[in-house]
Parts: sequence; structure tokens; C-alpha cells
Amino acid sequence: MRSVNLKPMFRLIALVLVLPMLVCLSSCEKNNNPVVMSTDDVEITIYDFRQAFYGSQYFQYYYYGMMSAEDYTNAIIDEMKAFMYIYNAALDAGTELTAEEETAFDDEFNAQLETVLSQYESSVDSSITDPEEKRVAAIELLEADLEADGLTYDEFLEYSRNNLYMYKLADAYYTDLRNQVVITDDDVQAYVDEQLGLAGELTMEEFRDLHEGYMYGSGPSPVYVPEDCFSVNHILLLFETSTDDSGAVTYLTDSRNADSVELESKFASTADFDAFMELEAEYGDDPGMDEDVYVENGYIIHDSYEETYYDGFVYAAMNLYFGEWTPEPKEDSDEPYLPPELEYFTLADSTPIVKVATESGIHYIIVNQEYHRGEVSYEIGDARWESWRAYIGDEDFNRMYDSLYEEWQTFYTVDVDTEFIMNEFLSDESEAVE
Repeated sequence: MRSVNLKPMFRLIALVLVLPMLVCLSSCEKNNNPVVMSTDDVEITIYDFRQAFYGSQYFQYYYYGMMSAEDYTNAIIDEMKAFMYIYNAALDAGTELTAEEETAFDDEFNAQLETVLSQYESSVDSSITDPEEKRVAAIELLEADLEADGLTYDEFLEYSRNNLYMYKLADAYYTDLRNQVVITDDDVQAYVDEQLGLAGELTMEEFRDLHEGYMYGSGPSPVYVPEDCFSVNHILLLFETSTDDSGAVTYLTDSRNADSVELESKFASTADFDAFMELEAEYGDDPGMDEDVYVENGYIIHDSYEETYYDGFVYAAMNLYFGEWTPEPKEDSDEPYLPPELEYFTLADSTPIVKVATESGIHYIIVNQEYHRGEVSYEIGDARWESWRAYIGDEDFNRMYDSLYEEWQTFYTVDVDTEFIMNEFLSDESEAVE
């Protein structure tokens, strides 16, 4: 079975404090809802743990067999510990919510509660149409579910509010810690200089991964382009398909002929790239072209990506960009390369377009932008610069957090009834998922 390592850090927790998961203060222990994890300041019952177990962002790893029931349960224990550590640290630091944060907390709690009650209203008998009566009926349904877990509706409200408040307090402390990390322009420049020194080690695949991470706001901009490359956008007319009795799918290559003729008739009056993309929005079938980041940045093309996209797509794009291009012969084949047929069009502003048919559709490709070998273009304070500042800050903060986490593990004691938890989730609960 594949091993999955889930690092227990507060910033990764998606399972804590989302209704109706409840983390109870020390007064809420019940005979049928025993406390299974505790510190001096917070206790977690088996009901809370069950909500965490099924509400974790990592549940899919367990559900699809990438983690054993035991490993997954231990991962949830570790995540709950992570929350308990930082919550205790927040209390010891005297963290408090500001007046604005208190107001935001009230708004969020009410919004969460409304979401829960609205979901229950969808299960109310359709004969009940009066809004007030429907809400009363929804609460009754919720109360029935809560009773099965040993809770009343009033306890649910109290515990849920306490639960969310604890999270907000821990999150405020986490934010205070993050704000202690200050990255100067000199720090950013040092990072850029260091990465330029390593530029020769960057592959095209690494560059593309970095670039796409930056496009989606999840990583720093590349500092250096390792090879000359470019990006393209396209209009895809996806072929219709038929399926035979054996399940084999056949693309009907004549199915988009009328659409193709209609689209091509518009190119002569299409002014420029932006107008081309308006046609893409009208005709195109590629969901990637519906995403703003790809509309703006396109798909990166390089001669090493011949097998990355649809067969023939890179060939067409390379010939559009360079005027004439043929891929290098494959070392393991003596067969000559049989290029797909290309057809060229020109927009009203002389921008060239190339047409190529691949297995699944017809593509009309346009060049988006060039990425020349060498240092990327940036100015101090622009989006690229700030992406490097954020990346350095995250790295520094991670190191600080890891050090603090080790201290919290030593300073705070979390008592865990591991035997009870494992009995719950390695028998009935785990079998229920399978």
C-alpha cells in the first residue's frame, strides 16, 4: 500500500471547527460521548473526532486505499494535536480577537449555522411551505440527529460557537506569528541572485511547473528561462464521438466541418489576439481556455514537449512560430516522421493562425507570448518580485513554525485515549467506508 505522509501543521487543517464538528470545553463530557483527547484548556470527544475523521481534506487518501485505516486515524490524531498545541500557545500568549474580528466571527458563525439549517430544510416534507414552519421542522430534524450523538440543540449551538471561537483565536495567533517574518527587498534580491546562479540546473519541465504554479498563485515566479520557448492559445472544435457495442470510442472527424467553415470565414475580419479569443469563447471546446490564467498566459510550447499535448499540436505550433520545423528522429524508430496537414490563416492585423486536426478535434492555434532564454523580466515591487517575497517569507515562517512545534510538543501534554479511538475507527467505522 502506498505510503502518504501528512505533516501535522495548523495551516493545513481543514477539518477543525466547521459546523457541525464540535470541540467541547471541559464541561461537555457525556457518558455516551467520552473525551478522547485533552489538554488543560480543551477536550475533544469521540463525536468531535468522528466529525474530524470524515471531514478531513485528506479523507480521500483513506477512502481510495492510499492510507490504511490505522495510518489515517493516527494522522487525524496528529492534526487534532496540532490544533491543541497552537490553541494552548495562543492562550499563553494572551491572544485576543479585535473588535473587527469579533464582528467577523459572529457573522461567520451565523452564516455557518444558516448553511446547516438550510441543508436540513431541503429534507423537510414538501407539504410544509411556510418559511417559519419549515425552519422549525428543519431544527427538529437536526435535533433528532444530534440526539443520536448525545447532544441537544442548545448544546450544539454552544459547542459550535465555542469551537469556532477557539479556531479564530488560534488563527489570530498563527497570523501574529506569520507577521513576525519580514522580508526586505535586499532579501528578495539575494534570492534572485542565488537562483540565477543555479539557472543552468533548471530544466524545461521544472520551468513549466514553476511557471504554472506562479500562474495559479501557488508559488514563486521562475527567475530564469532555461531554453527559448513560447506559449499558444487555441480554438478547439472537439469531434463528436460514437461508441460501439464493445465500448470502443470513435471520433467522427467530419462532425465539425460546418462549424470549421463558419469559424474560418470570420478570420479575415478578426482584428487581433483579443478578437481571436472572443471567437474562442464562442466556438471553443477546451475547458483550459475558459480559465483566465491560460487565456492570459497560454500553453507553453517547446520542442521537448512533442508528446505532452495532442499528437500534432506541438508540430503545428512550432511551425507557426518558427516558419518551418521538423522533430528530431526518434532513436528507437527507423520510421520516417509523417507530419499532420497544416493550413494557415491570417487575421485582419496580419497575425498568423495555423490549423491542425488531431485525433480528437480541430485546433486553430495562435501565438500568445515569447519566453526568451535568460533572466525573466521584472521590476522591484511587481507581481514577480512579490511572489519571490511571499515564497521566501513562507520558507522562513515554516522553519520558525517547525521549531515552535517541537517546543509545543515538549511543553504541552496532550492525553489521547488511543485504544478507544482505534476500536471505534478500525472496526465499525472503517468497515462502513469500505
